[in-house]
Amino acid sequence: MSGSIPRRTRSSPIRSPVSPSAISASSRARSFGYVAKQRDVQARIVAGVLGQVRDLRRLGSASLDLAYVAAARADAYFESVDKPWDWVAGAIFVREAGGRVTELTPNDPAHPRIVASAPAIHDALLELLARAVKAA
Repeated sequence: MSGSIPRRTRSSPIRSPVSPSAISASSRARSFGYVAKQRDVQARIVAGVLGQVRDLRRLGSASLDLAYVAAARADAYFESVDKPWDWVAGAIFVREAGGRVTELTPNDPAHPRIVASAPAIHDALLELLARAVKAA
């Protein structure tokens, strides 16, 4: 459309609708690997997270899921994705919107590698994931 004005999805930094102590009221986006053995481990990790959060959803590609975090349509995202072309663009969206992105370096490819969220719940999410990974 000639002369149209681009519109921004968000004009203010992302904020969690919940306090850090209320991580149970937040929702997460995530996906599963293609290798059956990795999915088994990922399912155990998800089992350790699911009882502590409101919901887990899969919305699309890693970058799309991260864009949902940046737009505050999802509270957080974690995944074991390892190819930068799958997640880096979305991580930029989150950071530009004021969110936090942590790239972990797990030894097991089934463990979470990318964690993104609003700043208020990020540390609690990292702790929750660490407990879930340890229990898996």
